[in-house]
Amino acid sequence: MKFNYIKRNLSIIVFFFFISFFYSNNYETKEIFNDNLSPATLDSLYKNKVFVNNAKSISKLSIKNFNEQTNRLFNTLNKLNPNYLAEIIKIIPIEQNKNLIFELKTILTDIHSYKGIPYYSEHNDIWVDLYKEAKIISKNNYKSNDQIKAYFWMEPFKEIYSTINIDYYNNSIFYENINTSDIKYKDFTCIKSSNMKSFIIVLKTKTHWIMYGIGAVKAPKIPIVTKRIELSFMNRIKTFCNFIFDKMKLVK
Repeated sequence: MKFNYIKRNLSIIVFFFFISFFYSNNYETKEIFNDNLSPATLDSLYKNKVFVNNAKSISKLSIKNFNEQTNRLFNTLNKLNPNYLAEIIKIIPIEQNKNLIFELKTILTDIHSYKGIPYYSEHNDIWVDLYKEAKIISKNNYKSNDQIKAYFWMEPFKEIYSTINIDYYNNSIFYENINTSDIKYKDFTCIKSSNMKSFIIVLKTKTHWIMYGIGAVKAPKIPIVTKRIELSFMNRIKTFCNFIFDKMKLVK
């Protein structure tokens, strides 16, 4: 009888601990995420998982438009009207990395380190470099902003020129990467200038860092290139975000 009593009370304690944990997490992020992000997915994010979503449309994104950074994000996405769209989310306890903003700034501005990021090509079933070359053309540093013009070589699309803007706030970052040259596959222009954009937003709650990445592409949906674009560009965007997340693990 005594054992059953202890077992029953232990079960009650565990149950209420789970409920309080779930609701505290839900309350912490209710202003950040919408109903597109399921409770089960949110729970997995608090267990150090990474969520990747091929959203396909802006309405399917998990983040709300609730502050200056997200307003900027949605304004840009609405103007672009992308037909390829992916999001990636990671949640990190603040105690795990109290200096995340400073360390992330170091990683994002180290353009040369982008060279050689391992990327698995589903189309060719081989591992290749995400970028075979990554160089800074020019860089302007300000107190709350970095402006970088960069050059990348990405197979099979060859050279890509980009403008990278990074804005720093007290407890957040807004990173935007825009292609400033047409992107070609062989002799075909598959993505025009300014039609491929990637974003990273970092937000701080009371107990966690929210790292939110988006890749957005506006490109013609032509049968001979549509699948190739979706595989190559969307997976590359996911690979880049995972590269950033992995680098953060190394500096925690």
